[in-house]
Amino acid sequence: MQPFRVLVKANNWLGEAVLSLPAIGGIKLVKPGSSVTVLTRDNLAELYEIVEDVDEIIPYASSIDAIRKLRKREFDACLILPRSFKAALVPTLGRIPMRVGYAADSRSMLLTIPIPRGDDTLKTHRAYYYFNLLRGFAPTPPVPRARMLVPPRAEAWVEGALKVLPTDGRPLIALAPGSGFGGSGRWSADRFGALGRRLARDLGAFVAVVGDAGEAELTAEVAAKAGRHAASFGGKTTIPQLVALLARSALYVGNDTAVMHLADALGRPIVVIYGPTDPVESRPFGRHHAIIRREELECSPCLKRECPLKHHDCMELIGTNEVYDACRKLLA
Repeated sequence: MQPFRVLVKANNWLGEAVLSLPAIGGIKLVKPGSSVTVLTRDNLAELYEIVEDVDEIIPYASSIDAIRKLRKREFDACLILPRSFKAALVPTLGRIPMRVGYAADSRSMLLTIPIPRGDDTLKTHRAYYYFNLLRGFAPTPPVPRARMLVPPRAEAWVEGALKVLPTDGRPLIALAPGSGFGGSGRWSADRFGALGRRLARDLGAFVAVVGDAGEAELTAEVAAKAGRHAASFGGKTTIPQLVALLARSALYVGNDTAVMHLADALGRPIVVIYGPTDPVESRPFGRHHAIIRREELECSPCLKRECPLKHHDCMELIGTNEVYDACRKLLA
């Protein structure tokens, strides 16, 4: 018997893509024996190559490219993760008969199974937000953890990269000073540098400062401030190599970033610093984490990319000692 063929229209941002992985994994729980194909932007295809529950990947460069590719294939259903009109239009024009997604942005007419999206849905954790879409297929089970495989080639790359650094057998700690949310989502480079130096000095760690290509200058600055037992990996890794590096790490410390969600999916202990973003929606999904934020501030979370009050107190009032103590406790 031919399997039930499900296409997933994936998210375009790495953080959201990682948060949707439990939903992708849940497809085979609610539809046993189904096949799962992910339709994704070219730049994120390598993420889905290391996800256990994905059988096939269709990378695309544009919406027209995606529609052309879908018309050459046959799928029974499409799970539409993004909430945009265009995200629903692509599988509609791709002639997929069953289309499941949130009823939003005037696109309900494009969905064969529109899922209502109330305030309670919007205010829940993003992993639950995406998993809730599986109601369109069947009653949903508890949300599973994301399942990622660390490719041997990526592990070998990390092994080679660390061999030429003065790691001296020290445990690896990953620092992520960047933020996809803009300047307001970043703790200062000076404090990350001071934290890295202290982690190396007092806990005997080697600090890997990670980020994407756009954050390479920032990660280099933090690594320089952290001292000789630190190195910048900003812009130097593919997604599988970054996953392998995080899998090797004893701890992740950073802002609310896509990298944090990768570390969380790998089950790493996490210390995450929140300012303008809301931990209700994007907190680590695992158990071993510490959230650092100034809960007493009425202005936080503001969900603004730049501080509208110009003081940035939600980040400025978080000291290095507070973050260091959280790291020490999680590593104890």
